[in-house]
Amino acid sequence: MARVRVIVEGQTEERFVSGPLQASLAVHGVFVTPTLVGVPGHRGGNVKYQRVKRDVVTALKQDQGVYCTTLFDLYRIGEDFPSLVPDRKLSGTERVVDLEAAIAQDIVREIPEFRPDVRFIPYVQVYEFEALLFSQPAVLAEAMLRADLTDALHKIRVDAGTPEDINDGPETAPSKRILQLEPRYEKVITGALAAERMGIHTICQECPRFRGWFERLAALGQS
Repeated sequence: MARVRVIVEGQTEERFVSGPLQASLAVHGVFVTPTLVGVPGHRGGNVKYQRVKRDVVTALKQDQGVYCTTLFDLYRIGEDFPSLVPDRKLSGTERVVDLEAAIAQDIVREIPEFRPDVRFIPYVQVYEFEALLFSQPAVLAEAMLRADLTDALHKIRVDAGTPEDINDGPETAPSKRILQLEPRYEKVITGALAAERMGIHTICQECPRFRGWFERLAALGQS
């Protein structure tokens, strides 16, 4: 079985990885373990690259039989993250492709002897974890005990194109859209519950960027 350390942004992502993601990847012979980035007590958001880099390097050095990946939101990501094309105006998808390539390049340069070119798979979610929850609006509404919000959530998802296209503005990011409809939305509890109920298969069907990441991790079980 392939072992993968997932450096995550916050408690919601931690529960997501140790719950539905872990169960789905185990079928493929891959065991994932989440680790919160940075210092104890970190609550997520505005992730700093130096914390990420330190944790990734440490994971790859401490256990040379483990793979390492990340799960962070593009929304409000730290301004210190590296970029290969910093002066270009990029779409959300283009930005995460650039970020992931720049992060991979930096880690490879830092510790080439530990084979991060093979063992490290950087991943940044467009635009944030809540985008995944729009994969099945009815399930999200039920998890919030607000079935009456199903149509409104579905309209947001349809208007965007895909859940991962719901944008990253301060009032229009996926989490902000949910909070506008239900101010009592609790990310750690309700977000993780909704993701577990809809399942990884549904999320992969609706979110192409996430599907690509999941498939790369699943393939490690065959390596």
